Amino acid sequence: MSRLAAPLSLAKVGYMVMAFVDTAMAASLGSSELAALALANAVFFTALVFGLGLTAGVEPLAGEAYAKEGAPGLMRVIDAGFWFGAVLGLLTALFSWLVAPELLRLIGEPAHLVDIGARFLKLAAWDAIFALAIQALVVQLTLLEKNLMVVVAMGLNVGLHLLVNLCLVTGRFGFPELGVEGIAIARISGSVVGFLVLFAAAHRYRGEGQSALFARLPTWVAVRAIGVMGSPIGLQALLEVSAFHAVTLWMGLLGEEILSGSQIALNIASVSFTVVMGVSSAGATQVAVAMGRREPKTASIYAASTVLLAWVVALVFGAAMLIWDDGIIGLYTQDIEVARWATSFLFCAACFQFFDMTQCAGFGVLRGLGDTRIPFLFNILGYWIVGIPLSYWLVFSQGYDAVALWWGLTAGLVLISGLVIWRIRVVLRRPLPDEPAELATA
Repeated sequence: MSRLAAPLSLAKVGYMVMAFVDTAMAASLGSSELAALALANAVFFTALVFGLGLTAGVEPLAGEAYAKEGAPGLMRVIDAGFWFGAVLGLLTALFSWLVAPELLRLIGEPAHLVDIGARFLKLAAWDAIFALAIQALVVQLTLLEKNLMVVVAMGLNVGLHLLVNLCLVTGRFGFPELGVEGIAIARISGSVVGFLVLFAAAHRYRGEGQSALFARLPTWVAVRAIGVMGSPIGLQALLEVSAFHAVTLWMGLLGEEILSGSQIALNIASVSFTVVMGVSSAGATQVAVAMGRREPKTASIYAASTVLLAWVVALVFGAAMLIWDDGIIGLYTQDIEVARWATSFLFCAACFQFFDMTQCAGFGVLRGLGDTRIPFLFNILGYWIVGIPLSYWLVFSQGYDAVALWWGLTAGLVLISGLVIWRIRVVLRRPLPDEPAELATA
């Protein structure tokens, strides 16, 4: 599992490196730009994560198809997943560009912050097309154990992203000073290069006897199977991310310094979560392959390894947040008030690492087992029945400071992580059906 997960985690960490660069560059422009970027990303990433959840339906279906049919079955699912992701990415981009700024105005966010965020989203929103289209390519390369190409693509993406940021945000090396628009251009530029590398790699490892990469449109049966499998995953991811981003929007009402500090701490905490997302994806595909081969004991071993790796990541990153908090936050800002709030939020993040990593890895295992509907209910219970109401009550009714917004969500994470582990044990103990399920066959 470590060997399989490491390249995926490294590639996903690349996204967090870019988020760090974006946050740091926005902070260098001022607290208004940093706060505006936080608001814009709160809406954009909520929509994007929903799309990523929907396209995650490719993971278990591709793993099972590869186990049963080999390359032909795998490529059929990958083709459908690519087109599914591309179209969904286009819809996400249009929503983020045209609707997101109006939503921010509607809920009463400061007008000057919304205007800055709208300038950013007008360009950055189109990154959704590449982000969602490549998900199927990554699954293909993972199952064929060509993960090195995923790492190469992300390395080029990060490198170009950093270079364009340095050139365009503050106008270095003779380039124009574009501010937040420069951050958006950097994001798009890197994504295009990464996409082209993954596309070329997926075409090269297509397999003998297969048609040209994505030369044919997918069948409705394959698209429907991905949608049915991915819908609960997408809704589950939407509930989780929207909970954190709802808190971010509340931060915007409490003050720029609080919002900026929260954004910095969330950016730091997201690194460990992103690492475990790689572990989760590897676990999902390998558990799916094992179940496709009707080897439940092997699936149990992969499930346990996935969760164990997540715990190791939680321990390492949680300790780092507690020990080196001042140094890490100093990389983002020298504003004393922003840093003070970021330190308080980061302490809370270090405390909820174990539970956050457990539920992330556990949901990946359940995806591999084809169990996506019941876990969706866990997120409703943990975030929207427990976490969000508790957060609101602590701050706006009981008068605690803004950090209590995160402590409320932590209570929801504790509940969800326990339910996920229980669900994995229940599903793994079930006897295998005599015949494959209709959805898996499709």
